[in-house]
Amino acid sequence: MSIFSDRKTLTQNIALMAMMGAVNIIMTLIASFFPLAGLIIIIALPLCNSFIGRYCKAIYYPIYLVAVIGLCIAITAYDFSNTIFFVIPATINGLLFGFCMKKNLNRSISIFAVSLLNIGFSYLSLFLIKVIYGIDMMDFIFNILKLTPNEEIKTIIPSLIYIYGLSQSALASLFIAIQPIDIDNQNELFEVPEFIYPLSSIFFFLIELAFSFFYLPIAYISMMFAIYWAIVSSSNHVIKKEKITIIIMATLLVIGIFVFSFSFRYIERDKAFLLLAIPFAFIAITSIIRNVLLFKNKTKSTIGAKE
Repeated sequence: MSIFSDRKTLTQNIALMAMMGAVNIIMTLIASFFPLAGLIIIIALPLCNSFIGRYCKAIYYPIYLVAVIGLCIAITAYDFSNTIFFVIPATINGLLFGFCMKKNLNRSISIFAVSLLNIGFSYLSLFLIKVIYGIDMMDFIFNILKLTPNEEIKTIIPSLIYIYGLSQSALASLFIAIQPIDIDNQNELFEVPEFIYPLSSIFFFLIELAFSFFYLPIAYISMMFAIYWAIVSSSNHVIKKEKITIIIMATLLVIGIFVFSFSFRYIERDKAFLLLAIPFAFIAITSIIRNVLLFKNKTKSTIGAKE
């Protein structure tokens, strides 16, 4: 049986869960002995768990979750801080993302939502580790990477956690996307209008602008959200091979990069990187204009057909 196929019987479900559970345990052991390598390896952890969410029956999720987390804690009983911070969030997020794909929910929204949940789970993990061990996990990670945890770095911690979770979900999405086409041939559960993506991007750009004056952590993470939705909106035009729109977006992206480079030196250091929003804001605005023009053309076509 292919790994890219739904498990129907109890035996088939147990076999896949045992296989992916073993991978979780191996990755957890590696991360406990080699923390730096673990930071890279754990990125792939949600991928294993997303296969369970996608191809196993939902009734078995609780059993898998308890078994994997329990075993990982048991084998790292000497210090299960890595299990709390990396494994538990990755296991839950992977299952949730796989379930979203199983139900044919919108892929872009699923990636974004699961990445948001990862932020919540990560901060909960940081709190638990602080209570249990008295260790600041972020300081521990900075020490591994040989970075000085100054105020500027601490400002972008929420953004770094989001990017880490986003990379996990994106990797899981990529591997599920390459499955044989006859396995996942259903349409999305609900269709999301394309203009929602660039509008979401502009919405988060505005939040970034507002918070840039008094609370930078929210400003930076809002910028990450905005960039994500700008990329999603532009990818739709690329998939549809809208050559003129792609050329305009590419041109404005280059212009935006020049504007960012020119303006960077005139802004306070802790706020300067917020200007990265500029080129992606150009992309989002172009996408909105393109969607408006498409809507008008469809409206005219519909009126013409009625006449």
